[in-house]
Amino acid sequence: MFKKLLFIFLLIFSVFGLAACDGDDTPDVDKTESVDVPINLAISGKVLTWDAVEKATGYIVYVNDVEKKTVTTTSYDFSSLSGENLIFQVVAKAPKGMNNSAKSVMIAYIANPTAEITAVKNLLDEIMPEVSDIAAEELVRKGMTGADVEALKAAVETLLADMEAADGDPVLSNAALKTFLATKFNIEALVSTGLVLAGPGIDEEIANIEEEIDWYQNEIDQYGPSDYYQSRIDELTNEKEMLINMKAMIASSRDEMVLVATKTVDYLITLQTKVTDDFILNVQNLVESNGPRFLTADEIVVVKDEFVDLFMDNLPSVDDLKLVYELLATGYGQFLEDNDLTALLSDLSTAFATSTNLSIKFSLKMLDAFDKAFFEEVLALVNGEDSEQIVQSEIIILVITYLKNFKDANQALIDEIEAVFTDEQKESLYQGYLQTMLKIMETSGGELPFSLAGMQLS
Repeated sequence: MFKKLLFIFLLIFSVFGLAACDGDDTPDVDKTESVDVPINLAISGKVLTWDAVEKATGYIVYVNDVEKKTVTTTSYDFSSLSGENLIFQVVAKAPKGMNNSAKSVMIAYIANPTAEITAVKNLLDEIMPEVSDIAAEELVRKGMTGADVEALKAAVETLLADMEAADGDPVLSNAALKTFLATKFNIEALVSTGLVLAGPGIDEEIANIEEEIDWYQNEIDQYGPSDYYQSRIDELTNEKEMLINMKAMIASSRDEMVLVATKTVDYLITLQTKVTDDFILNVQNLVESNGPRFLTADEIVVVKDEFVDLFMDNLPSVDDLKLVYELLATGYGQFLEDNDLTALLSDLSTAFATSTNLSIKFSLKMLDAFDKAFFEEVLALVNGEDSEQIVQSEIIILVITYLKNFKDANQALIDEIEAVFTDEQKESLYQGYLQTMLKIMETSGGELPFSLAGMQLS
């Protein structure tokens, strides 16, 4: 019988994209386009430079996360500033009718970089000696010092010890993770270093693939054609091409990748810090329950409400989602070549971000609409004597009824989401999705489940 209750939750979550949030208490979403984020920050001597941003009217320079000066050029002379570790970021100012950009990636001025690189390298030699030079240089370029790395290393060792002592206890594990995350460390420096280290790893993987391709080709040359060997060569060639494209994307869009990855990690950390022991225990009680007969509607609603509150209070911003879609546009263009979808992701990144933000709220508020009365009815059905088929049918009818009532009460927001894209843009999106599917299938050597090749693509 317990699988019936699991079926309920699967049914509810499967319709997340079909319901909306309450229009009366949904905060307005800023749909205004933003100027691009400055990229390619560099320091020469005591002069900071960056690439010009289209439409920008000026640039705001931040030093150690404090707004320092607004300039109209793409450089900033900081020779008048004192300090041995200065971390810079730049925001592009927007003209009237647009929003300023998000902050750029960071770059650091270190008074004695050689000494710090040596200190960091000595610490890294114990865990990654083969790449300690590369990693140390990037960590210092992003502002981490030997003392910072030493503190991070100690925090990781403490975390591992605490997790082992927790022995799987979710509350103790949560406490250990919170203690670790309370240690302030430079997330962007770690993310950027990971991307730098990805380059040699990709090169090594490409070399291995080339050796394998050569082996299969030699077998064919020596013993004659083989469908299996040729298929392996085709598969490996596709893998090699994907790796080459990945390396090219890291090289061309490194700043964008660092920003998105850093913001993602920051978001996950924020969520984790809000997870309470009570929430963990309530979830554990649900998971470890012996079945629906031992559950109450109140217990389910408590977990549901805490889940909704956790995510509603920590929604990703439109600006952050915009960066994700801009990076997706670059990725599609790099791996699948430019098409309608690539162009739309780039040109309408704010619209995609707005739609996603509203849709997340949409889904969370829909989940919130399933109240205590709903779960009481569901538990009564699951714990009753009817057959499984009848119970599932009754639950489906109940869910549909709740969704219809919810939809009727939130039609205004549904209309708002629908209006994010024009009919012409929706048609272009449709065509772009078809082009992308065809390209993916062509690249992977697979076949479409239905004929798209004969469909008109305009």
